[in-house]
Amino acid sequence: MPRTPSTAPKKSIAAKAKSAAKTKAAPKKALTERQKRLVAGPVDEMISDHRSEQRPIPGSFRLMWKAMTVIKENWPILLGLALIYVALDLVLVQGLNSTSNLNSIKSALDVSPGKGLGRIGDGISLYTYLIGASGTSVAPTAGAYQFVLALVMSLATVWALRQIYAGRDIRLRDPFYYGMFPLVTFVLVLLMVVLHLLPFALGSALYGMITGNGLATTWMEQFTFLFVFLALAAVSLYMLCSSLMALYIVTLPEVSPMAALRSARDLVSHRRWTLMRKIIFLPAALLVMAGVILVPVVLFVTPAAPWIFTVVAALVLVLTHSYMYALYRSLL
Repeated sequence: MPRTPSTAPKKSIAAKAKSAAKTKAAPKKALTERQKRLVAGPVDEMISDHRSEQRPIPGSFRLMWKAMTVIKENWPILLGLALIYVALDLVLVQGLNSTSNLNSIKSALDVSPGKGLGRIGDGISLYTYLIGASGTSVAPTAGAYQFVLALVMSLATVWALRQIYAGRDIRLRDPFYYGMFPLVTFVLVLLMVVLHLLPFALGSALYGMITGNGLATTWMEQFTFLFVFLALAAVSLYMLCSSLMALYIVTLPEVSPMAALRSARDLVSHRRWTLMRKIIFLPAALLVMAGVILVPVVLFVTPAAPWIFTVVAALVLVLTHSYMYALYRSLL
């Protein structure tokens, strides 16, 4: 019996071309999905009312260990960001006015030839001077460059930390490609942080004026003005507990500054005093760790002190965000 020819329609040339085009477009679609995952925030960080989900906050030392462990395990990204910060700082801010600092450090070291504990005291004094001198520069635009640089690197570091905690693989360029989108909202929340610092600034200026001009003569007057300063500092720190957390919430996609501030207020509800201890611990620990590195440097390798200080400042920026982000995650 002869075979009848198949009646199934043959695929047209246009259909074949369309199918081939879809096959070739697959890698482009996969890349787009990757970009969407990188830009989007983790599901467990969606802003909401967290007051009914509170859990104990880890201790300060445990948070610091967690922050350092994250840096150690992801050093190609986080230390890479620190090196980029150092390079841009040396180009734009001229090494934090290293020449002037170097001459001052040399002259201060020559007039204080101590021994033993006196030598360590000299090193601590020079370390304190180096911190104070880091904020000064001959170039009038250096301060603006320093602020913009710290702002950009902060956004890049926070974005990188968010992806690391979400378990995503990222490249060194990704924080600058995808992490800059909340720049305006981040700055607006940062302005709120500055407003919350005003009581501390007012108390500091008042206490400095009173003690500097000798207006407080008796111990009672001195204690009264010191108490006023500490009370204003406590007010600032109490308000900073929520506004600092809002800095990390506002870097999530499609989160407005007011929504971030409201969510942060709910997040720290009934836990502000605990958070105040964690926040106070951070600058104290950073000063000690930086001092362990820089005090021997200013004593024995004085010419390299300003340059090493720049590197340490970059590491401090990364470690600060790593600690604060770990603290923020512990509140979720």
